[in-house]
Amino acid sequence: MVSEKELKIIVGALDSACMEVFGAPLANYQNRSHKRKYADVRMMSVRILRENTCMTYVEIAELFGMHYTTIVYSYYRAGDLLLVDGAFGEKYEEYEKHFKNSL
Repeated sequence: MVSEKELKIIVGALDSACMEVFGAPLANYQNRSHKRKYADVRMMSVRILRENTCMTYVEIAELFGMHYTTIVYSYYRAGDLLLVDGAFGEKYEEYEKHFKNSL
């Protein structure tokens, strides 16, 4: 469980990385659109948060305003895409690098 202070730092770093890599703030991707450009950024964000922070699926779900099972699915779907989609993998690595540098 992360504190409010830690959550602000984490969200700030993710938002900064999102701006750097995708040219738009994270809030632009926190909608329910199923378009690939939105879904990919959400999946990457979920995976980055799970892999690099101590946030639970429930905490991430609250951040995105979604049910935690959707977040679990996104985490594993991103893992699958990392294995088969080179372009997704490149963007993910860039996004994760910027996130880590922003912390």
